[in-house]
Amino acid sequence: KILFFLNMINVLVTESGGPAAIGLIKSIKKSKYKAKVYAVDTNKLSAGNLLAHEGLTVPLASDEEYLLKLLKIVASKKIHLIIPTGEHDLVKLSWNKDKFKMNGCQVFCSDTFAVQTCQQKHRFYEYLKTKNINLPLSIRGPFIKKPITGSGSRGIEVSNSRDIMIQEYISGTEYTVDVFCDMESNIISHVIRERVSTKAGISVVGRVCKNQTITEQVEKVVKELKLKGPSCMQFIVDQFAKPYLIECNPRLGGGTYISTLAGVNCADIYFDLLQNKKPEAKEAKEITVTRYFEEIIKE
Repeated sequence: KILFFLNMINVLVTESGGPAAIGLIKSIKKSKYKAKVYAVDTNKLSAGNLLAHEGLTVPLASDEEYLLKLLKIVASKKIHLIIPTGEHDLVKLSWNKDKFKMNGCQVFCSDTFAVQTCQQKHRFYEYLKTKNINLPLSIRGPFIKKPITGSGSRGIEVSNSRDIMIQEYISGTEYTVDVFCDMESNIISHVIRERVSTKAGISVVGRVCKNQTITEQVEKVVKELKLKGPSCMQFIVDQFAKPYLIECNPRLGGGTYISTLAGVNCADIYFDLLQNKKPEAKEAKEITVTRYFEEIIKE
């Protein structure tokens, strides 16, 4: 590998209205590197667009023009790196990594197989259930639901939909793990966060901690899915201290900025990789973080 140094890194953050994008932009501003943040979203007033050095409006990720628009931005703004933060453009970005690379831009995300496997919940379960990874029992429809006792077909409900999945309920403590891998699926750092309090599915109070059994499961998931770049895993640890993997998002999580506050800055990791430097594997500080809203005024 050839080492090189950029005086200014131009980074593109997609789906900038989400909490993951906002956390990433804040992490970039805390980075040891000088970087200019370009953010894109369908809404020009998205928080990420306003926090970035420059915010740009793009079509929906499902639109045929979305990829072309990103390629034009990469060329005109001389973007060095794309870090996706949402669900909607992951497949498109992973599938077209080479097109961006031809324009001098790297896309730090997993390959298409891993992205599609994580995004399709039953495929995710079927692929990992034989890999010595703890998963809640899951059944895809069509299925019949009926009472334990009874007769005459009373209380029986039939679902013919294959779009529904029933999953075993696991009671316990929820954890999120921010996992940062290189592009060869080697784990650089991972940060385990207990979800002390959540609102609308986003952690608003998180406690950074260590848990060896969760770490072991994380290592297995990364190995089996060959995850690259950032990912975010959700676990529930039951009363017997057994962690169950609930889902894996092959992107930054909404609470990833907590990892930055704990001393593991994802921006530093990926800027190091961009310049072919070996990132430092840091241990996260065990801290508790409370999050809150903050206003942005545009005149």
